[in-house]
Amino acid sequence: MFDMFTCAQVVVKFSATWCGPCRNAAPLFAELSLKHSDLVFVSIDVDELPELVTQFDIRATPTFIFMRDKKEIDKLVGGNQEDLQRKFDPYCQEK
Repeated sequence: MFDMFTCAQVVVKFSATWCGPCRNAAPLFAELSLKHSDLVFVSIDVDELPELVTQFDIRATPTFIFMRDKKEIDKLVGGNQEDLQRKFDPYCQEK
């Protein structure tokens, strides 16, 4: 599935429709996707794609995985908006 993102930096959000913290983090994730057009943002529903949940060893939602060249470079578990924003700080400083 991620072959098309070989050269891109990808942020993958694993979430579920029934997950309150996922719903709380969704607006910030959408806002960050607009600010960081150089990154590819992907949302995966854990109930719809259980094989990816297993592949990425997702144990809680939401989980945000940061990838470069198909390799995980960072991860955030939980819906804390300040923590999620902080994960993007290095990208903001590069510009």
